[in-house]
Amino acid sequence: MLIIGQDKRYIINFDGIFELSVAVWSSKNDFALEPDCWCIKADKLSNSRNQYFLGQYKTEERAKEVLQEIVDTYKFNRCYAVGQKQAVYQMPEEWW
Repeated sequence: MLIIGQDKRYIINFDGIFELSVAVWSSKNDFALEPDCWCIKADKLSNSRNQYFLGQYKTEERAKEVLQEIVDTYKFNRCYAVGQKQAVYQMPEEWW
């Protein structure tokens, strides 16, 4: 399964992800578009550990919902869509 980042800067292959998690972005982070929001990040292992920020959301609950959508899409694709084209999950936009 492929995951397209919210800002469409990244396309991540789910199979290469070491960890997919919800984390807080604070105003101390230079890469946060909005201060004190929640993000979904993917850690990939290669020769070095790479971290990708796939989307940001106003609340922790919304970030967890999106993470569950990713899991559900992956699970559906693995269990029910055998032989079909690879699933693509587009990170949803957040309304501020």
